[in-house]
Amino acid sequence: MLALLALAAAAGAQPLAADALQPGAGPGVAQGVGQNAGQGAGSDAGQSAGQGIEQDIGPGIEPTAAADAGQPMAGTEQYVLPFSLLGERRNLELRGVDGHRELVFGVRADQRVARARIDLRYSRSQALLQKLSHLKIMLNGELAATVPLETASPETASPETAASATAAPGPQDEAHAWLDLPVRFFRPDNLLSLQLIGHYTLQCENPVHPDLWADIDQSSRLVLDVEPLVLPDDLSLLPAPFFDRHDPRRLHLPFLVAGASDARIEAAGMIASWMGALASYRGADFSVGTRDLPAHGHGVVVAGAADLPPGLDLPALEGPTVALRTNPNDPAGKLLVVTGRTDQEIRTAARMLVLGGQVLAGPTALLKNLETRPRKPYDAPNWIPTDRPVALGELGAVGGFTRSGRVPEPITVDFRLPPDLSDWQTRDVPLSLRYRHSAQSPADEGRLDVLLNRATIRQELLEGRDERLRRWTGDDPSVQQDTVRIPLGSLSALSSLQFQFRYKMPERPECSGGQVDNWRSGIDPESTLDLSGVAHHKAMPDLAAFSTVGFPFTRMADLSETVAVLPDQAGDEEYGALLTWLGAAGRSTGLPASGIRVLRAAEAKAPALAGKDVLLVESGPPSALLRQWAGHVSAAGAPAAETEWSVGALIRQAYRWVAGADEAAGGRARAGSDWLAGFESPVTAGRSVVVLAAGDGARLAQLVEAFALDPVQGGQVQGGLAAWQGDRFQVLSRASSYYVGSLGAVRTVAWFLSRHPLLMLLALLLGVALAAAVFYLHLRTRARRRLQMDSE
Repeated sequence: MLALLALAAAAGAQPLAADALQPGAGPGVAQGVGQNAGQGAGSDAGQSAGQGIEQDIGPGIEPTAAADAGQPMAGTEQYVLPFSLLGERRNLELRGVDGHRELVFGVRADQRVARARIDLRYSRSQALLQKLSHLKIMLNGELAATVPLETASPETASPETAASATAAPGPQDEAHAWLDLPVRFFRPDNLLSLQLIGHYTLQCENPVHPDLWADIDQSSRLVLDVEPLVLPDDLSLLPAPFFDRHDPRRLHLPFLVAGASDARIEAAGMIASWMGALASYRGADFSVGTRDLPAHGHGVVVAGAADLPPGLDLPALEGPTVALRTNPNDPAGKLLVVTGRTDQEIRTAARMLVLGGQVLAGPTALLKNLETRPRKPYDAPNWIPTDRPVALGELGAVGGFTRSGRVPEPITVDFRLPPDLSDWQTRDVPLSLRYRHSAQSPADEGRLDVLLNRATIRQELLEGRDERLRRWTGDDPSVQQDTVRIPLGSLSALSSLQFQFRYKMPERPECSGGQVDNWRSGIDPESTLDLSGVAHHKAMPDLAAFSTVGFPFTRMADLSETVAVLPDQAGDEEYGALLTWLGAAGRSTGLPASGIRVLRAAEAKAPALAGKDVLLVESGPPSALLRQWAGHVSAAGAPAAETEWSVGALIRQAYRWVAGADEAAGGRARAGSDWLAGFESPVTAGRSVVVLAAGDGARLAQLVEAFALDPVQGGQVQGGLAAWQGDRFQVLSRASSYYVGSLGAVRTVAWFLSRHPLLMLLALLLGVALAAAVFYLHLRTRARRRLQMDSE
């Protein structure tokens, strides 16, 4: 045993004091340094008795002082990437003698990493041997750092007590370490691997013993100090640097809209929705100015030839034009300039830019107005088609469709659905599932769990009943196929399927060598989910559908049947709120809002709103249009106790519900006047109006950000009327007053009668009476004929 301890100490393992894991506490974090730091480490596994166990740290790794996050380096910008932002929805669980997990992250094209650190928070089994156990950090296949684990000492823990002392996670097990990562290993796309090298005894050990565990908390984070890189003025870089897929953070992009005419706001909205579609899960918010260029960083300029800010140096315009220029206020910043000689040319330039039908290169490009095919309802790329079966491969899976290991991470398929799918007389939809697994013996007790939105809907044994028949016929026993019925009522606009494979670990005698990890599992990407035949029919208003996926406006993916009505005196905050919502709409559909129309309240007459869904944006005193539609707002859910159905009365009552205070009528709306409402369009039956109202422009921007970008607050929005309290939404009405969509002629009649049983009974009685009358007349006619024949 002494020889083993000496060998482990020679390999570089050092005891780690409890306070050494705090930032700046001195030795305790081993970092890769020197010319051999990038070499990989040898494998670490239990060996037969007498050969011992060699620690896997690798050459050239020396303990160094832990680095505190502190201030960013001079001339750099510091930002933090929590592990939860890198796609980890829960703690990273490391199990077994060499359990490992991987994280993917990137580095922006306009930045260079000057310093990188990991703020690592973890817990570990108390039974792990200190001198033989550690965490190994790999960056892009190179050994970056190791973290020794302070646990029970082998001098004081016998193999018997170590093997029996199963330690469950608890507060006493939490630890913290700062690690410096070598910046020379960084690439645009990076793979960070965290591996547990764990041992609980100096003798033969079970490689999957329950004492072999460590958990990396999802609050652990990467801290990056980055230097700016100056990119060329080349349009071929688009959408970078304004959106960079390597950056997992929310997109913040300022706009300069000179003049702010309706057409220019439409152009800015198209670009914002394009960026929102690209940002996807990250989210995007936009600020708007009408005078000054962004003080630093990147931005978008929408202006006419006469309104272009100085310093952009554009040639004489000949039509719709886009250009990439350096920000005069920031040498490392870039400006995307969308311009033209007229407002219509500016709108055309934005539309052609976001539709991507032309190849762009160089600092400036003249765009042509190309005709595009009109969109169809429900054809958003991010929504599952409902007119054909959809292969899971079209939807993609987080981390791919294959997994390895005894209990691998679930295969997750996220997807979006039109929120108006009707489950009336359609209880479930079929999932034709094909899956593969390692052809192990029945003793493995393999199982596949199918989950919908984290709830189990099916469990399948990997050894089916027809296993013997398949072996007789020569078919591959590892391929199985089944039809899983998905409850339609359990599907939501944002849904997720999870496929979890599990295998039982076979019992192995001690000192029988390491366990070979030969479990492989996968879902066939050709498996299909079939929603064809499901009707689109939904009770409205439904602000939940609006806050989550932008429905009913996103029914047309390009928002070609949407009119956004702004206040006559709209300012920067109102424009920014509209652009932020359009970015959320683009995230929902996956397409830019190339068909959006913008009007001022004074221009919003019935002919302009006919056949359209209306987004009415209000800040300050209610507009004439909102006062005209006040009765419809009250029908959407204002409390019946009010005798005055005015906007002021609605706001007062909403404020009583929320704050328990009385709000004076008239004048400028104050605290408690921020709300959303939905109702049927007074102009066209079957069309919808959604009102976004706030006391002022700043509160309007906060309101939109709350429901469009915060999934927690957005999930609170429901019904036809909801008031915003600043940190949460209060639903004031869940009443439905109209329907959108169609069930078809026959099903519509059946649906109507099912909702009105008395009418159905009356119709049945009338039908019986009518049949009796017809039968009576028929018999009477036959009787007359018989009497006539007898008389002759």
